[in-house]
Amino acid sequence: IEDTRELQCAAPNAVFLCTSEQVDMTRLLRATLRLRPDRIVVGEVPRRWRSSRPAIQSLTGH
Repeated sequence: IEDTRELQCAAPNAVFLCTSEQVDMTRLLRATLRLRPDRIVVGEVPRRWRSSRPAIQSLTGH
């Protein structure tokens, strides 16, 4: 999950998601969780989440 595609991954089943004017990071994270991934990589943690670990925990349940 990124604002701009920067990360590289050679895994055959990797899925890359980028934010847009209509789709923010929170919406992408929720959509990603529905895919039941083994791992989620966030390119850059949004500023509003940096000091708010509970925001991520509330979405992931971890």
